[in-house]
Amino acid sequence: MKHLVSLLLLASLAPVNISLAEVGGDDVLMATHTTSATGSFSSNIVATDTGILFATGQQTTFNGNEIFVYRSDDNGQTWDTWSTFSHPLQIIHYSNPSLIVTDGINDRLFLAYHASGFSQSTVRVGYTDALAATPSWTFTDVDVDNLGNHRDLALTSDSKTFNSYYLYFAFTKWNGTGYDMYFARSTDQGSTWETPYAVMSTAGISYTHPDLDYGTRLHLVAQSSNAGDTATRYRNAGFRVLNSGSWNAEIVHGSETDGIDQLNARVAANGSDLSAMVAWNQNENIHWRSTTDAGNTWTPAAVSNGYLLYGLASNSDSYAMAIKPSGILGIYISEPTSSDLQGLWLTTPMIGGPNDWISGSGTAGLSFNPSENEEWMATIWYDPSYAGDPGFYFDGEWRGGPGYPNWETEPINHPSLATTHPALADIDGDNDLEIIYNDITGALKVIQP
Repeated sequence: MKHLVSLLLLASLAPVNISLAEVGGDDVLMATHTTSATGSFSSNIVATDTGILFATGQQTTFNGNEIFVYRSDDNGQTWDTWSTFSHPLQIIHYSNPSLIVTDGINDRLFLAYHASGFSQSTVRVGYTDALAATPSWTFTDVDVDNLGNHRDLALTSDSKTFNSYYLYFAFTKWNGTGYDMYFARSTDQGSTWETPYAVMSTAGISYTHPDLDYGTRLHLVAQSSNAGDTATRYRNAGFRVLNSGSWNAEIVHGSETDGIDQLNARVAANGSDLSAMVAWNQNENIHWRSTTDAGNTWTPAAVSNGYLLYGLASNSDSYAMAIKPSGILGIYISEPTSSDLQGLWLTTPMIGGPNDWISGSGTAGLSFNPSENEEWMATIWYDPSYAGDPGFYFDGEWRGGPGYPNWETEPINHPSLATTHPALADIDGDNDLEIIYNDITGALKVIQP
């Protein structure tokens, strides 16, 4: 059984009322919607090759479900609300945003979402110029259902920088007894979409929560359920998914009849080789499998106990997971220490603090910034336990270190967060000192400067 290498070590030292630094590090508040917020949050984040960052968040308010698109022109230091999709009379509800950016023949920001109202359900994909100062959206209704029976969706492209990039779109649709998974493709940078068709449809099985990524093939995962028992189902398609015959057979990770739930399935693939990875939550632990032949064969599942999966992503040469350690409410970033995805992963604090209230599993945005040496960045909705506004927050690895401690701010006292005095030691034997301190939960924390 494999485990993440965590910088969170248990100890029974008695805490005292001293804090090493501001908890939460240099997290940036993107936007707060406290006047009408009632719950249900999700987010994701992308970046252009020139360093413009975009993020999206869904929030349930007194106006119903709303979607916000945020933009930063200074690598995440400041953010503006760039677009809002809402209806003041709750006639139309907007949900399940999926955001990607492309730098090809058309530099476009794409947004997919689900709009429901008037007993009608629509899954829609739109685009705007990613480099323009203000957005001008053009949307296409990919599928319309007069019975209001869509649910979840996912959007991706085969290359961010290839001039003639294709777009790939998966969404769920009610069949009378459960949800089937449908797929559509655009070969003209989102201007038009081919007719959707079912790619996951099995009698007695309901498919929800799709995730897509493109490596040398298109990879699709979904959460599948049978009478409430859930598993993870995977399917891939050949180069550029020419038609319905391009899809290979489904692979089931787990079982819909074993009484063990597998939730929040995610997939990531590497375009520079044949590797891909599928991860999910099971019994409050992260499980994952990987492939080195584009999904033809898979390793046995590795397990990391005491973590929940919040996001999974890849760049040109690596992978990362956004995770939440048990008993800690902040989000950590975990990266493999080698090309062996089933081997050791290094886990460090990323966004949020140990006592902040964060939104549920699977709601973090995770991506890389190509203008910052492909360093990782994340978004999450959280409510700070110290003085601060609840809302969508951002942090990136290039911002003075991953998470906390905050090296740009002098240490301050937090009466609600008791820790011991910090100490220095070479914990991992690399001849560099780490900072060690004990927090209010009784955990011994080891932080790499």
